[in-house]
Amino acid sequence: MNLEKLRARSARAFIIACIAVGVVKPGWVLADSGPGRQRTIDISYTEYTWRLLQWQDSSLACELKIEHPEEPTDAEIYFQCGETIYYQWLESMPCYDSGGEDVQECSGIYLLEIRSEERTKEIVMDLPAPMVRVDLNDCVPVQGTDLCAGRPSLLITAEEPLPNEEITQVEGRINEIPFFCSGEACEVPLQATNERGAALEFWAESSYGDSSAHYSGLIRVTESASDSPFTTGWRVEIISGLIDLNNVEGCAEIWQTFPPLGTPPEWLSSPSHPNVLQTSEPYTYLAGQMIQEGYVDTSHCDDWGLSEDGYASQCGLEASLALVYLWQNTFDKLILQSSLQAGIPSSLLKRIVARESQFWPETTQELYREYGFGHMTELGADTTLLWNRDFYEQFCPLVLEVGRCQLGYAALDDWSQATLRGALLSEMEIFLPDNVYDIDLERVEESLSLFSETLLGNCTQVGQMISYETDQIAGEISSYGDLWRFTLANYHGGPGCLSDAIIDVHKQKKALTWENISTSLEDSCPWVLAYVDDITE
Repeated sequence: MNLEKLRARSARAFIIACIAVGVVKPGWVLADSGPGRQRTIDISYTEYTWRLLQWQDSSLACELKIEHPEEPTDAEIYFQCGETIYYQWLESMPCYDSGGEDVQECSGIYLLEIRSEERTKEIVMDLPAPMVRVDLNDCVPVQGTDLCAGRPSLLITAEEPLPNEEITQVEGRINEIPFFCSGEACEVPLQATNERGAALEFWAESSYGDSSAHYSGLIRVTESASDSPFTTGWRVEIISGLIDLNNVEGCAEIWQTFPPLGTPPEWLSSPSHPNVLQTSEPYTYLAGQMIQEGYVDTSHCDDWGLSEDGYASQCGLEASLALVYLWQNTFDKLILQSSLQAGIPSSLLKRIVARESQFWPETTQELYREYGFGHMTELGADTTLLWNRDFYEQFCPLVLEVGRCQLGYAALDDWSQATLRGALLSEMEIFLPDNVYDIDLERVEESLSLFSETLLGNCTQVGQMISYETDQIAGEISSYGDLWRFTLANYHGGPGCLSDAIIDVHKQKKALTWENISTSLEDSCPWVLAYVDDITE
């Protein structure tokens, strides 16, 4: 096959290496092995030697050693032979397809198995390490809420999997105040924290002579009100690579920051019922598209209900208004579901959709071809696959072979990357029915869910920009609301605009606030400011 020139993968590979690992849910989690928790054993295996040879003169391009009888995988060729040989192998055609009778006229390389040998090797086997569980204790739930009636305590329990060994103690610290318990369980009374929360660290010691990994994160304990003004209780939130007792996830987890206490601004709110998301905006673009699709009869209008740019005229808008109001609220339940699954404020998700497409999902052609409610472009798909690693690892094997996916998106050849982007955009595309009421809601739900994954990718990219420039976690130096504004700027204007602004503000030793970032963007990317303001007003 013919491949285009490769992109600058080295820079992308560095970026991928910087992405933080995903969230691990509460429960028993295997800790990292402590010092010396290993055992060396001898095992017998069959080693298979393969060679990549040039068709023209059978000269050696690369020799591989693998431990399975099947041909080497793409990943094995890539890592043992290097990038140059790997892509030469991908481009090589079978000799009998080349049209030449003499193999010396063939180009490219081919695989040949040389031998197999029985061998013995020493392997270092990691022994199972202590497992740690964290739960809330003495939490009497307030009915219909995520609150505890009284202030609960934290129960840390450890388990030693090795026979004849035991957990000797559990210890840690909250906000630098240490706690210590003999045995395998430790109940830690919780105190109220400030809005930022407090640093949390804990671990378990074993009679084996080592300890579990030291787990760390943030814990916030607050006396809070529920959606009902007459109901109060205690809320415990934890952000960590290990646990998440209150489902603090999505971009808040990525940035390592808690959403603000109290009533958030409307654009960052997450109502519990889709009815609260209802809007009644007279969207002229949406009305114009509905008229052109034949969903609205505007034959009584002198201009057929349309202006020259395809938007609805006044007559067309009046004829379409009832359907426009209905349509913009038809998908509120699906927006709410997608936002909850991704950990994104539902009001924000709806506002982005409204700004991008006015809820008209049909594929459009402007500077870039756009898909779905978020009007996703190929550049947006690239950001999703590059920065949302959890999503990439789930999505890629549905499109490409697993071995190739293991290389990581940044290391894939151009054809594979384009195939993944195309597959993602295809899944986001929504097809309009002849009857407006027959739209495929399952397809809409899938498209919205994929768009939410795109926003998570942008959140990760923003967090990494800040960390790379400042050597600090994003949530430590920027507010939750400002980080969302940065993410909107990144999604609309691309990483170049935002990255330059972050560098500029940090060089001036100013705080990374939206006020300072927007001042920097005003000269270089003013259209980004209008986009962010429109969504967050």
